[in-house]
Amino acid sequence: MVKFLAKIAAQHILSAPMLGRLHQPLQKWVTGSIVVAPGTVQQKVDVGLTYLNLAAEAGLGNLIEQDPILDFGGGWHFTIPLLYSRLGAKNQIIVDIKRIAVEDVIFSLIRELNRMDLGPRALRLLPEPSSHQTLDDYLKSLGIRYEAPVAIPLPVEADSVGSVLCTQVLLHPPRHQVRAIFEETIRVLRPGGIFVASIHLYDVYSNFDPLLSRFNFLRYSTKTWERWFNNSHMSYNRLRAPDYRRLLEGLPFKTIIWEVTPPTDADIKELSRIKVHPDFSSVAREDLAGTHLLFVLQKV
Repeated sequence: MVKFLAKIAAQHILSAPMLGRLHQPLQKWVTGSIVVAPGTVQQKVDVGLTYLNLAAEAGLGNLIEQDPILDFGGGWHFTIPLLYSRLGAKNQIIVDIKRIAVEDVIFSLIRELNRMDLGPRALRLLPEPSSHQTLDDYLKSLGIRYEAPVAIPLPVEADSVGSVLCTQVLLHPPRHQVRAIFEETIRVLRPGGIFVASIHLYDVYSNFDPLLSRFNFLRYSTKTWERWFNNSHMSYNRLRAPDYRRLLEGLPFKTIIWEVTPPTDADIKELSRIKVHPDFSSVAREDLAGTHLLFVLQKV
């Protein structure tokens, strides 16, 4: 709990305009969250390959060929777009609300990806960046357009995108912005286009503080959570799987896959030790204890 509270305090301090520029160095040198490590890269590669396998198994074809591929919220690491470049993708767009990707991190990631054996599906190695190339120049050479910072509406034409990927992004924006992202996805997707997203439903601060319950964030009211925990550098909406389902209502999507990782007996026991705030009283216990959501939708 102490580590969790210290992290919250640090994020609030870094939200101050004069100190915001320190966020990236601290992420790199203190928390290590943007350091390119083989385990982290492998985890993201596994997610990217899962997307491809799910689309193929659902009869939706090769996701790589349904371009342009739009990656919504690229973050620090562009693992999945760069993975897809190794697998033959020729036209991708990465969009983000902040321009936080930096050359040394991405170029280190490229070298790590090239060391990985992806089997026969890998069509090429990524070219080694030259000393005079900027990040944007290098990405353009791979057919990747990096647009950041951007806001909705995105600088993308309507009905022009073959697939949209959203990896661990939708747990951050407030409810109304999640709906706006869903509406924007419909706008940019071509008919028949695919929307793939994965979302952690547990308290991800528990990844940082092992003494913290994965359901810790359910203890607080909305007012308290927004006042004391969320900030400009990191926010979590605490939406549950049924909330995302409701936010999709009325949009022309066909549900291909909707998978919620169900709670185990240990999860239910862990949740029972938490005094859940009355703000969540209308949510079924199994929905409170769900830990992950993955969906594949198709525009109709």
